[in-house]
Amino acid sequence: MNMETLDMEYSILDDGTIEITKYNGKGGNVVIPSSIEGKKVTSIGEDAFGGCDSFTNITIPNSITSIGDYAFYECIQLASITIPYSVNYIGYCAFEFCTNLIRINVETGNEKYSSENGILYNHDKTKLICYPAGKKETSFSIPNNVTSIGNTFYDCIQLTNITIPNSVNNICVGAFQCDHNISIINVESGNKNYSSENGVLYNHDKTILIRYPAGKKETSFSIPDSVTSICTFAFKGCESLTSVTIPSSVTNLGDNVFEHCINLSSIIIPDGVTSIGGGTFAYCTSLTSITIPNSVTNICDYAFFICKSLTTITIPNSVTKIGRCAFYNCSNLASITIQDSVISIGKEAFFKCNSLSSIIIPGSVASIYKYALGYGCICNNNYEKIPDFKIYCYQGTVGEKYAKFHGFDYELI
Repeated sequence: MNMETLDMEYSILDDGTIEITKYNGKGGNVVIPSSIEGKKVTSIGEDAFGGCDSFTNITIPNSITSIGDYAFYECIQLASITIPYSVNYIGYCAFEFCTNLIRINVETGNEKYSSENGILYNHDKTKLICYPAGKKETSFSIPNNVTSIGNTFYDCIQLTNITIPNSVNNICVGAFQCDHNISIINVESGNKNYSSENGVLYNHDKTILIRYPAGKKETSFSIPDSVTSICTFAFKGCESLTSVTIPSSVTNLGDNVFEHCINLSSIIIPDGVTSIGGGTFAYCTSLTSITIPNSVTNICDYAFFICKSLTTITIPNSVTKIGRCAFYNCSNLASITIQDSVISIGKEAFFKCNSLSSIIIPGSVASIYKYALGYGCICNNNYEKIPDFKIYCYQGTVGEKYAKFHGFDYELI
């Protein structure tokens, strides 16, 4: 049941209380009512104020118990917020990309959350939840009682230097994924779980590279030989890097490892890596060359999403699966070799590869999903074909069936 009152949309929850679902007002000072039509307002829903760039202050009544995921996402004018004592749940990334937010205050008496110097913690201050993106300090030493760091640092404009104390034993995989200006992450020498070297974050033994800070200005980086695994988001948004050397010791690449490394031009993946994770090279718009070893069996979804400078690529004969949107909008990709080990090509795998005029589909391919090959754009909600696109395939195979079903020119080989 959805309704609207004044400048807020809302729904009635199963317990008869109200959840605010959307703000439609003009901004300024926003006041959430404690009740609507006699019903208690208890919840701010997921993305309820997301993208509202016009309000500078919000009053949350002490009837509210829940603040949903992304509730205040990208509220770029919001400068401060007070969490009432009644709130017992704050969702994932509730204050993400609030770039002018300098202070989150938690009222005394809240049993789940607390704040110190405008920074949001759990009640006992053992978990760091949110460091406001608009804070003016350039350095931050995490308090010694903190043991866990959540999805904490999002687009912190001024913050360049972070010190992690000995007490921390858990760091969320996305803790620093949008740390565009942080250039140094230091770990105190007595920490038993994490370590740092030249401002780069590792696990204690330096076998896992966790985060190379996006604010570092070096153009090249050689990963230490001790590293066997590169964590999800490890190099995300490192816009200064043009080259990264991965040692032969590395066998695992997490998802989105090099996402948005917009100046990364070439990279060699070492033998031993078995999978190119989801979004690993997404938005690497300067990537012109990549070497994929014979050890790789899976090119995951969105692996090379919008790598617009790639012109040619050879998929080794170890690969069995090319995931959804794996080469989506690689608009200059003119040549690709698919070996006869491949059995599956995902939906829109080569969508918007408008420079690709033909492709050879080996007989090993058992499934080709919708719009995987030969489509260049969407016009009026219809998928449009690449002009004169041609498929070379074997008689009686899935390649031939795909060509016939979609009406592509094809030639048997």
